[in-house]
Amino acid sequence: MRSWMLKGSLAAVLLMGLIAPAFAATGWLGLITQSIDADLRQGLDLTREGVLINVVSDASPAAKAGFKKGDVLLTLDGQPVRDPEALRDRVRAMAPGRTVKAEVWRDAATRTLDVTIGELPSGADAPPRSEEHTSELQSPCNLVCRLLLEKK
Repeated sequence: MRSWMLKGSLAAVLLMGLIAPAFAATGWLGLITQSIDADLRQGLDLTREGVLINVVSDASPAAKAGFKKGDVLLTLDGQPVRDPEALRDRVRAMAPGRTVKAEVWRDAATRTLDVTIGELPSGADAPPRSEEHTSELQSPCNLVCRLLLEKK
């Protein structure tokens, strides 16, 4: 019977390859978004899929890139954005420090923004939970009315 031995440094490298992903930094944009239904899409004169931006956290990567409340995020890194959960998962999987292109719908026109993915803050620096910001905005009608009033 043969046994295989690994040198200490090789074993450490292999073990870190298995463990390191669990400790990898989590990507963050600093956006709170909501899905867009057919009525809201029509009210925004939008023909494509995307998510509506409800909140842009202060000093976040999204704020630095120029995202604004009321924008519709259409694509991120060349991929369509269809729902908030998929967007969250995609951003969290991105490496902090990576710069990607984002296409947004604002004032009935598409714009391209360059955004550098940040690292998700933890503890006291963590952004507020989305439920705290969107409870009053659960109805798409409420949000559209507020956005239209703010533009006046």
